[in-house]
Amino acid sequence: MTAGELAVELPRHDDAVALAAALAERGITAELDGRVLHVDGAACAPEALGRALEDWLAEAPEPLLVPQRIDERSWALRPPLA
Repeated sequence: MTAGELAVELPRHDDAVALAAALAERGITAELDGRVLHVDGAACAPEALGRALEDWLAEAPEPLLVPQRIDERSWALRPPLA
């Protein structure tokens, strides 16, 4: 991850592709690298990305993932603990 970059790690590549498409609909460009999305922090504030993640998860038919904030610039979306 480069300085100023935001990152979101997802458990599956398909989830990352779906999230990248949803972010694009909101005007947030994300580059896909396997299961990790990279967002230019100069073009998107961390708070805006966090809200977009929460909105995407809320719109899912079943909440299969929960957000976990790793640090100020990165998140992981993971399955909920049983």
